[in-house]
Amino acid sequence: MKTPAFPPSNPGPQLPRITPPDTRFPEFCAKTGAVLHTFSGTSSLNTVLEYVDKLDIEDQQYVQEIIRSRLIEKRRSAIVLRAKQAKTACKKNQSRSGTAKDLLADLNG
Repeated sequence: MKTPAFPPSNPGPQLPRITPPDTRFPEFCAKTGAVLHTFSGTSSLNTVLEYVDKLDIEDQQYVQEIIRSRLIEKRRSAIVLRAKQAKTACKKNQSRSGTAKDLLADLNG
């Protein structure tokens, strides 16, 4: 079975159905010839959601997996960045340690 091409208003070429074990979208694109579409300022989230709604349940689950994995990676990157900033602050003696009571006393002046 083939999935509809994006965007729905422009049918374009039919893409192969996305099914596991294709777990990486770029590899999927390279293997199948699918095109990665980027969204300009005029494209809306609703357009993307309408497109996803038209996919069968397995493809929707695949999209969900991709988004979940990307969010996890973004959170990891943010934690790493924050840890590096904290380490730098400690090395420059720009941080303090103490209890929650100490923090509240510090904040209340």
